[in-house]
Amino acid sequence: MADESENPEKVKKPEGLSVFNLRVQHRIPDNVGLTYSDNFIVQHTENEFTISFSQIEQPFAFTEEEYAQLSTVKAEVVARIVISPLKMRELIKALIDNWNLNQEQAKKRLEEFNVSIPAHITPIIFTASDDTKRE
Repeated sequence: MADESENPEKVKKPEGLSVFNLRVQHRIPDNVGLTYSDNFIVQHTENEFTISFSQIEQPFAFTEEEYAQLSTVKAEVVARIVISPLKMRELIKALIDNWNLNQEQAKKRLEEFNVSIPAHITPIIFTASDDTKRE
């Protein structure tokens, strides 16, 4: 039996143009590993967003005086991604959906163990609306 991605479903046909809805089959090559990031920067132009992920290099400081003498810490960029504004919108939606699911699951796990959740750490649920306008 053929995979659905080999037989795309025709979704609509504007005049003179065929449009197909194809499923994406993701594959992670063996040489692509996971990299931890504890910092990121988002930059944009009119046509693209660039997200740079980095790891903060913790300074060797042991006392408050040593920390007080520091003016910066180094952050090594471990990955950079460039995406279109349309894909950025999809990424934001996916992040919000996954965040909300994570927070709901965390809340349920705490409730299973009869742990009361203080108001200041209550899970935060985001909502996204297409009609939200910036002023």
